[in-house]
Amino acid sequence: MPGLKQQVNTDHGDAVDDDVDFDVDNNHDIPAELLATIGCPGHSCPITNHFAIAKLLQYREVGTVPVPLHLFSVRHTSFHLAYAPSIRNISVDDAALKFGLPDLQPAITDFLSREAAHGQDFVHTIGGLGELDLLLHFRSKSSNIIWPAQTLNCSPPSDIWTYGRYDPVIINNDVKCAWPINGLYGHTVGEIRLIMCPVGKAGTNWSQKDHFLTYVYRFDFIPQGRSDCELSTQLHILKRAMCSNDTRVGDIVPVMQLRAPVNLIPCFGASADHCLTPHNSMEHSSEFWLNKYWDKNTFLPLSMY
Repeated sequence: MPGLKQQVNTDHGDAVDDDVDFDVDNNHDIPAELLATIGCPGHSCPITNHFAIAKLLQYREVGTVPVPLHLFSVRHTSFHLAYAPSIRNISVDDAALKFGLPDLQPAITDFLSREAAHGQDFVHTIGGLGELDLLLHFRSKSSNIIWPAQTLNCSPPSDIWTYGRYDPVIINNDVKCAWPINGLYGHTVGEIRLIMCPVGKAGTNWSQKDHFLTYVYRFDFIPQGRSDCELSTQLHILKRAMCSNDTRVGDIVPVMQLRAPVNLIPCFGASADHCLTPHNSMEHSSEFWLNKYWDKNTFLPLSMY
């Protein structure tokens, strides 16, 4: 899956963040009449305003655009998923095998049980016990500057990425808390492993019809004595959440609960294992620094906890 992109609208005037990756947006699957771009101060490439497009799509006549909508916004975040994924139809069992998620079927069952008990607007948390391989664009905004998109990957194993390529993201788990205003309060860090659009049995009342779900592995914060952060780096340290049987803690949450991509740095200790490469270091590491210095737009939110 080519990844997930972020677009930020901030309160810091018209200054442009020198560290932002100004990728040219890949909008080949968006109808030309819907493309809305805005200028980026100090940069020649226009930025596609997915917030404006998502608003237009909401008011299109039923039947004039494909459903489920692959471009939509939630609060300060907009999402763009490709309409032509490389895997268009796959069974739950085959998806579990391809993406290495042995508990995928019980996780979906547990998700549906929570939906039945609490309703569709329930905010799901990552506990533990697919449109697959999609292009997902992620964008967030604060108030007056919209930043270019950033890509967040979620791909099954391949020749180079033998363990797959999966990136971490901020996930909302408390309806009373909003990103980025409340920072890490009411949010957790997870690694997206699969994105899917489940298909219900014909003729049944399917609560998740035309909705996207994601399977996520959870990271837990490691307390640092009196401080929430490691003293020398002032960074939070995370570890993979594990079950008692040494399997990773994962669960299903709606894509609409994703908020922002983040950067994790493996904690190597005094020296790094010579077997580690850029393609396997995330899989072979169990503890990570949450890098708040990676992006100026998320520095303050990631400093709050």
